[in-house]
Amino acid sequence: MITKLPKDSLYQEMQDNEIIDLIQSGDSNALEFIINKYNDIVNIKASKFFATGVEREDIVQEGLIGLYKATKSYDTSKQNSFKNFANLCIERQISSFLRNIAREKHKVLNNSISLDSTTNSVGRPLTELILDD
Repeated sequence: MITKLPKDSLYQEMQDNEIIDLIQSGDSNALEFIINKYNDIVNIKASKFFATGVEREDIVQEGLIGLYKATKSYDTSKQNSFKNFANLCIERQISSFLRNIAREKHKVLNNSISLDSTTNSVGRPLTELILDD
């Protein structure tokens, strides 16, 4: 009688490069295995970042996006180790996310008009116009 091994045990015997080849061929179980395998690394990386108004889960999610992108763009003929490449992709994705959040945070200030400006048709500061009304 042959007992069926759990799907993860097949991947546990494989090198990361081999698993990545399977992912790039469309094996969703291999992708799930890699995400589970590197989940702790994503959480550790995410814990090193902080931004006001951003929840930790959002940062973790961005780390997972970075990991996913790493699985899709990893080239075994160019990179040495998937783990190093994945670490880099995770950090860059999180950093990029936080930079974009910071830019959005100041969007209102960047697009606002000073009340002391005289860029209106009357030629008087906006504060005088408001006080006159």
